[in-house]
Amino acid sequence: MFRLIGHYELHRVGDLIVIRSEPEFNLEAARQYAHDMTQLIGEMPPIFGSLISFESPPIVAPEVEEAMHRFARHRSTQGLVATAFVTANDEALTIARGQWHRVYDGSGNALRFFSEEASAREWLAEVIERARIGREGEVAKSGPGKSGQRK
Repeated sequence: MFRLIGHYELHRVGDLIVIRSEPEFNLEAARQYAHDMTQLIGEMPPIFGSLISFESPPIVAPEVEEAMHRFARHRSTQGLVATAFVTANDEALTIARGQWHRVYDGSGNALRFFSEEASAREWLAEVIERARIGREGEVAKSGPGKSGQRK
């Protein structure tokens, strides 16, 4: 086992998981992040989003990218509908944007990049609300005794 490279903080704010992270982390740190996220997801409402802030956009090794892709797909089955990346560093964003689109591709989780947190929060609120309305419509169509709640 290698030592963890990278540092992150995550906590819940309403229907958002708010994450602050360094731009570099290795597979061990990604695994620890996945574990910590899984625990926090258990406390989240049935539909939620994530707001991730970096000083510089993260670029990860291929094995970390693959692990993050699997985890992104799994999180969407647990109610994660949208992820917003916030960074003011546009220079490194070109490479990172392609990598993170690959991570979230096919996950069922909407992804956008922002330069400021206020715009990211507004977009997340809109996506979460649309998902809630869609979920309520699915529950109504399923008839009495059915539930659209996350287990």
